[in-house]
Amino acid sequence: MKKIACLKGVAVLATAAGMLVARAAVVESTDAETGYKVLTVEAGEFAEYATVLDASVPGLIKRGAGTAWLTGANSTFVGPIQIEAGVLGANNGAFGKTGNLTILSGATLDVTKQANSAMNTRKVSFEGIGLGGIGAIICTNYSGYSNRDAMFKNVEMTGDATWESSARHGMTSGGFTKAGGGKLTLKGANTYAGETVISGGTLAFGDAAGFPAGGDLTVSNGASVILAAATTVGRFTGPGSVSGADVTVTNAVRASCSDIFANKHATFANTLTFAAGATFVITDPENLETYAHSGSKPAFTAQTVNGTPIVTFEGEYDGPTKWALFKKGDNAYNFGPLVGTMLLVK
Repeated sequence: MKKIACLKGVAVLATAAGMLVARAAVVESTDAETGYKVLTVEAGEFAEYATVLDASVPGLIKRGAGTAWLTGANSTFVGPIQIEAGVLGANNGAFGKTGNLTILSGATLDVTKQANSAMNTRKVSFEGIGLGGIGAIICTNYSGYSNRDAMFKNVEMTGDATWESSARHGMTSGGFTKAGGGKLTLKGANTYAGETVISGGTLAFGDAAGFPAGGDLTVSNGASVILAAATTVGRFTGPGSVSGADVTVTNAVRASCSDIFANKHATFANTLTFAAGATFVITDPENLETYAHSGSKPAFTAQTVNGTPIVTFEGEYDGPTKWALFKKGDNAYNFGPLVGTMLLVK
């Protein structure tokens, strides 16, 4: 935010989206039920709040469709924060620490000025697409804060939601996990480190550079990922579904015999390509004998499978050594003989 004009004595600012909003004062009150401090800013207004929040403040609630921006030295504030409406932002570290931070549907948390690990001590829960669809969590400008690879440590999505990150930098370290049955859309280009795990529901990437190039991807049974453009993945672990664009695997596609013969197999709605040196990994070779005569089952499906990877094993395997994945016809593959035929079909 920066001041760009003055109209009839009212300061006017430009938002990241280029909209004009009037600078106003925060209306303070106390929530009758919780005793939390309430900051209210009405629609179309932007207000800075410089009063220090310390350990004596039991909690903070943001109301009103406008934007409130915390500027005080709030390092000792440990109470929970609830954003019920509008936008709440803060200078670096001004969100305080340790208490839960909850973003209700239709509200937005702006972390633009938060530096590396600034939000690590708070559990952040959110849902919805934010104020006017801008995202439940937004970061609009990384200038001056280039080391943002571990801003969040504990994030929970409580319903369908959108996370807007408009710069090419990581917001988390140690990977990104999507849990729960809802749909989460990550907008913007992401370069967070570590594995992307979808253990439930759907994770959608809303930008062509949304998935960190070459990162590992795990999609659990019943979960799904939607890609915005052709994507390169290091290691893929199923048996969930992938749609939206072609996938190239540079390391391995991993699957277990127990999943395959329970009819749980990864599904690629588009083309799957094994790059040179990529393998198909059986994660539980100890179960090969168990499923030796279970008949033909799909290990995974795709519109087209390019490349012929070698089958390898995760862990020790004392069985037959002549295991290879070989082409059969134009679009089908199988490997055996111990487990019968596990087809990779068009």
